[in-house]
Amino acid sequence: MTTTVHPPQSPPLGAVLDPVLDRAATEMDAFRSGPKLVRYKRSVHGGTEPVTELDLHLKDLMTTALEQA
Repeated sequence: MTTTVHPPQSPPLGAVLDPVLDRAATEMDAFRSGPKLVRYKRSVHGGTEPVTELDLHLKDLMTTALEQA
């Protein structure tokens, strides 16, 4: 008799991102009513592009959720 070992299953993408996207929506609503702090970062295309602290924060939220999953 052979035993098959299956790798652990990852949770569905929706289960991982739905709570993060709900939190992001709440934070975007709060951002709209506050000051718009913008800085510029180097673009992958060689120029610069405007970035808000919210952009960076939401990227971190999603990246962390995906890495943990």
